[in-house]
Amino acid sequence: MKSISSELAIRYFRRFKAVIFDLDGTLFDSKRIALRIIAMQPFDLLVIRAERQARKALAGCDFGAADPYYDEFFKLMAKTTGKPPSVLRRWYFERYMPRFCEVLQKHYSPRTGVAELLNLFAGVPVDMAVYSDYPNVWQRLTALGINPDMFGDALYSPEDFGAQKPAPRPFLDIATQFGCPPENVLVVGDREDMDGAGALAAGMPYIRVASHRKSYRSYPCFSWEAFTELARQTIERRRLSDAM
Repeated sequence: MKSISSELAIRYFRRFKAVIFDLDGTLFDSKRIALRIIAMQPFDLLVIRAERQARKALAGCDFGAADPYYDEFFKLMAKTTGKPPSVLRRWYFERYMPRFCEVLQKHYSPRTGVAELLNLFAGVPVDMAVYSDYPNVWQRLTALGINPDMFGDALYSPEDFGAQKPAPRPFLDIATQFGCPPENVLVVGDREDMDGAGALAAGMPYIRVASHRKSYRSYPCFSWEAFTELARQTIERRRLSDAM
């Protein structure tokens, strides 16, 4: 007998025409990534902590464009660190994000079967996007060994919208660019408070990939292996139905 989560997920899969993937924690297991970044630049510990606090403070905020978003982001970091926003901006893009990519390349790899799943979706075809909480999405996918060309130009981060998850506008903007109603866009992520809440606010179905983060809502939640198998079976049934 299928669980309620399984039944709900199957209904999601039957009607989805596009997928928005989160990146960190979803396409790869991001456990201990913060500690590894800090280990590479221990003297930046306080600045890294300020970055995390600023990101948390801006959760759900929508500034409408990248410049006002980053102005507020680095202003919040400046209050904590005492460093000028211009210095923090250079640190973020010229030091922190490159180190982020180095850590990914050295310590992390895609979840098992990511390439096969993306190829499966591309063959249906299903529109796919990555919407991450951090910038440099193309570089980070490449560092992980995931081909960013699978997503075309649909690689997004806060700087593309001037908003931070779970603000609903970015999700809706992606659906609009796909030419797809929100209810037919499946969001896949590992954070219920960010990916899940954003999907819910945008009227999109959400499936949670099980990770080290605790679950606290009744969203369908699967291991990555169970998720990919459910996707494969659903798409195969869809192909058989279309062939009849």
